[in-house]
Amino acid sequence: MILPNGVKSMPPPRGYPKPPADRSLGNLYPELAREVYGFDPQDVWPFSQKRISWKARCGHVWIARVDHRTYGLVKGKRSEEHTS
Repeated sequence: MILPNGVKSMPPPRGYPKPPADRSLGNLYPELAREVYGFDPQDVWPFSQKRISWKARCGHVWIARVDHRTYGLVKGKRSEEHTS
């Protein structure tokens, strides 16, 4: 998949079970899930090492691992130990 800005996106993972609805990225990290670009955040495990596409509010699109984005987040907010 090629995104509008020419960045190549990794396709959604295949062959891996979908997370239960209550343990998905979309449910546990709704603020972060709004930045998922190209597929459903309900199909993503929050600490997956898969590289997926993200889109910021300003329109910037990039690819990053899910676990790199969720590290230090606790229910959608940065934990106190990682904000300093």
